[in-house]
Parts: sequence; C-alpha cells; structure tokens
Amino acid sequence: MAKLSNLEEKYCCGCGLCNNFLEGMIDEKGYFRPCKELDSQEFDKSVCYCNSMVKSTNKGLWGEIKEAYFGYSTDENIRKKASSGGILTALACYLLRKKEIDCVIQVKVNKNNPLTTETVWNTNENEVINCCGSRYTASASLIDILKKIEFSKKYAVIGKPCDIRVLREYINLHKEYENIIYLFTFFCAGTPSKQANSKLMERMNIDENELKHFTYRGNGWPGKTTGITNKGEVSTIEYEESWGKVLGRDIQNICRFCWEGVGEAADISCGDGWYLKDNKPSFEESDGRNIILARTEKGNNLLKKLFNEGEIQLEKLDSLDCLKYMQPGQYMRKSSMFASILAMKLMLKKVPNYNMLSLLKYSKNISIKTNFKIFFGTLKRIIKGRIK
Repeated sequence: MAKLSNLEEKYCCGCGLCNNFLEGMIDEKGYFRPCKELDSQEFDKSVCYCNSMVKSTNKGLWGEIKEAYFGYSTDENIRKKASSGGILTALACYLLRKKEIDCVIQVKVNKNNPLTTETVWNTNENEVINCCGSRYTASASLIDILKKIEFSKKYAVIGKPCDIRVLREYINLHKEYENIIYLFTFFCAGTPSKQANSKLMERMNIDENELKHFTYRGNGWPGKTTGITNKGEVSTIEYEESWGKVLGRDIQNICRFCWEGVGEAADISCGDGWYLKDNKPSFEESDGRNIILARTEKGNNLLKKLFNEGEIQLEKLDSLDCLKYMQPGQYMRKSSMFASILAMKLMLKKVPNYNMLSLLKYSKNISIKTNFKIFFGTLKRIIKGRIK
C-alpha cells in the first residue's frame, strides 16, 4: 500500500475518483476525503488534481480555446431556471434527445438535505432540467463512476473544473473509458464548506432543520439566493451578498491555489457572461447569458450543431479582452498565482505542483506593486497562522 503524501492530503479536491478503488469518507467540513492509504497498483495518484493541474499552465491564461462565444438556450424555461444562460443544460438535453449519449452524469440537490448534493445518472431531459442551477456546496461527482460505467453505453459528465481535470487525466491513461465522450464544466471560484452554508442559513434567519427547498442561483440572472421552510416561509438575499460575504470566505485549501477555475480540461466550459458597467460586472437582474469557451474541436462542433438547429443562440467573440473585466476574480487569481506560490515556497509550505516559470509569465498581467502586495499578504497570513 502507498500512503497519500502530505501534498495530496492537504490539497485534495474531493472529486471522489479514488473512491472507486477503496472507500473514503465525508469530513467535518462536508468534503469527500480518501483513506490515507491507496493501492498504487490500482490508482495512479498522478491524476490527483494537485499533481495534474501543472499541465494546464502552458496553455495561456484562459487555457486552450478553439472558439469563444456569448450565448444562451433558446428554451426560455431553461434560460430562466439555469444559473446563467442554460448552455450546459441545453447541451445535455440535446445529446440525450438525439441519442448521441445514453446518460448524463451530474450533480443535483440531495433529496434529503437541500444544502448537500448527490450525483445522479440522468437518462432523460426532464431529469437534466431538474439539475439546473448552481450548487455552492461540496460535491464528489466521480464517486463510483468507474464502477457503474457500462462500456456498451455513451456518457457525458458535467462536473466542477477539478473533477473534469482528474477525469480527463484518468481517461487519457485508461482508453477503455473513452465512451465518456463529452466533458462539460462551469467556471468555479471555490467549493464552500458545510460551515459556510450554516453561516448563510444564520444570515438568512433560517433554521436548517426546517429547510425544505433552497436555491443558490437561478430563476433569473443572477437570481436571488432563496430558502423556503417547511412552514412555507421564504427568505432571500442577493447573490452578491451570499457568495461575496459568506460562502466565498470558507472554501477548500486547493480552491485558494487553483489555476483551473475556468475549466481548461473540458470540451466546453461556461461561465457568467456578465454585462459590464464601467468595466465591472453588473449584478442587476437580466436575461441569462453565458460566456462559452469551446476547448476542443469536438466541443466546438457540438455548439455549432445546436446553433444551426436553433437550440442555442451564439455570438462569436473575436477577442478575450473582456474576460479580465467580466471574470475579475479568475483573472486576478491566475495573474497573482506566482506571487502566492512563491511566498508559500519560501515559507516551506506544501503547494500544488506548478511550473513556476509558466506562472511567472502570467504575473506580468498585473503590476509589480500588486505582485508584491499579494506576496507579502501571503507571508503575513502564513506568519499569523491563517495559512497552515
């Protein structure tokens, strides 16, 4: 048996893939974590996210892109219910309807607890539509996936960027799983903990034990965070407050040093195509719109097929310059990653496996002053014990 290294323990993304080889557990923060020992003959730890994300840093700040678009589903119900434009839902529904795949593996609200998730294997459009909306809580979408896959069937998987990176690396090593023919993801800023969700309930004056229905996003764009109790009482707050002031402040270790929040390993990744005011995202309610990055020719061809058949609306982007304003968090995290990782290394802290020279070139996107601010800020948090 080969023990997990300190690096793999500290920076586990909780995808659940290793659970296909031996049993893991849900920790006190709600994240899936593997046992401390893995059979190296059965599970290659090189696919673990902290080991594999280094492969994406040479592909440019936004990763490899065949085409970029703004877009949305032409189905008004999907567009309204989804977190933004409903593109991923439209793709999954189309593939099932046209029998190009047999099943979509994705995450939905846990039927027993609205603040947790469960992985589902959807075989019809209604099931897919019922999964619409963001889940700002822990999920392990790859648990048991290798055990349940039928090689006579074709699949699409929708998961977090880290899930998709791990699965992509595993498929590259194990070609028998190439019947998972599409990998889709969404832009992600981190996975909030169980405790963060409990704080959100307190802020919304909701008793967790009385919670019947909960949505983080959706029913409009960006959509309000909404909780409904067993008594029918409704509590709402703005998305900007729920994420910015509560959920985004308590995320996994790996999420703070994650390069791939825009889903570089997917065939197609989608995020919020925010409208801009004074070069800043506007969170005013509007009709949903995705920013869509086709990362493979297969993904781009699929998008064009849906567009030609009227399933989605697409507007091609000739430049990605708007992304730095539309997704400022992703832009800053990537551009400042060199300064953060350098500070960690100097303080002898374990960090994900990165190519530092690759990170260095992206640090030139921000000023020297900002790089120093990030560097010394990281040092300060380490000294004060805020970064372990």
